[in-house]
Amino acid sequence: MGFLVADPTIVYGVGPNSSARAYITDVSTSLHRAALKAEREEMSTKPHRNSIESADTPLVHKAGGKVDIASPQYEYPTFGFRVATRALEGMQKEALVAQSHDDIVWRIVCDEGPYLNGTDLAPPPSAFFSAGMASSIAAGILSCSRRHGADIADLEIVQDNLYSMDGSAVRDTMVAGALPVELSVSARVSGGKADLNTIVNEALATSPIDALMRDVLLGTFSITRNGQRLSPPVVAASSNPTPNDPAVLFSDYCYVEEDQQILDVIS
Repeated sequence: MGFLVADPTIVYGVGPNSSARAYITDVSTSLHRAALKAEREEMSTKPHRNSIESADTPLVHKAGGKVDIASPQYEYPTFGFRVATRALEGMQKEALVAQSHDDIVWRIVCDEGPYLNGTDLAPPPSAFFSAGMASSIAAGILSCSRRHGADIADLEIVQDNLYSMDGSAVRDTMVAGALPVELSVSARVSGGKADLNTIVNEALATSPIDALMRDVLLGTFSITRNGQRLSPPVVAASSNPTPNDPAVLFSDYCYVEEDQQILDVIS
């Protein structure tokens, strides 16, 4: 048994959640669907214990119980995030996510569609990333407008994320790509001293997700096998202490009832 730790890049938050609408496009092309069809159909008829099919819970929910996954603590406006992940059946993945500014832990699952021999029971990772990007930008726009004393109405964000994939992961010939994000913003701005263009540019300049794509970041890693820490052969080694094996976390958490979850989100 072993696990790999990738140290998170810490970025700061840009405001509260947004009510803006976002339209996300996730495009995959030139994929070998026919070659994967037989294996996909066989997998879809066999529910497994560690699978999305076998879990009687929402795809995203608060994780209660004994979940010791505290994030590193930082002073505002810097936030820390810690994520523990594991592979489920096929292309399915499960993650527990903690953040430094509260004690809430979220459980999230993802899947892939037929193009990657997935069961298509949850959004793919790129969809979570795209939706989070739109939400972050919307929150930044609203936060910047408040700083300038401006009121924003009818905010609408249209965001296109275009991805491509070709070849086979099994044959080690897969090549993936992503085009620059296309973003358009419309809104009515009143009051204050800043127009919409100024507000949007400022929101992008202070956006964590924009910085993640814009800047060159150096990640560090640690690898643990059978309780022994190994030195990564190529990437930079982490200087942080080795965390506990995350495998036990997934057996200790429990589903927080939906009505309580909704109340927490509203409040």
